[in-house]
Amino acid sequence: MRFIILILMLALSACKLTVEVPYGGTVASTSGTYLCEVDSPCVIDVYDTYFDETFVAQPSTGYEFKGWRSRDKGMCGGKTVDCALSTANF
Repeated sequence: MRFIILILMLALSACKLTVEVPYGGTVASTSGTYLCEVDSPCVIDVYDTYFDETFVAQPSTGYEFKGWRSRDKGMCGGKTVDCALSTANF
């Protein structure tokens, strides 16, 4: 049992989220902790099982949000709703 917990802790300690934003908007977390912009993508280290954020795409005037882009190892690709990420169930 301790071995499994150790592996889970090591896996969590290596978790890094990157939120890249294309021209024409921003991405913000509903908590207000993160604001990701075109020139400053968010790189978030997740250290524990208390991470719980929802990211919202905010298009600039004249732009429209059509969905999260699919990519290798992406978390919300293909979805058109807010992107909720949580480690609570780990």
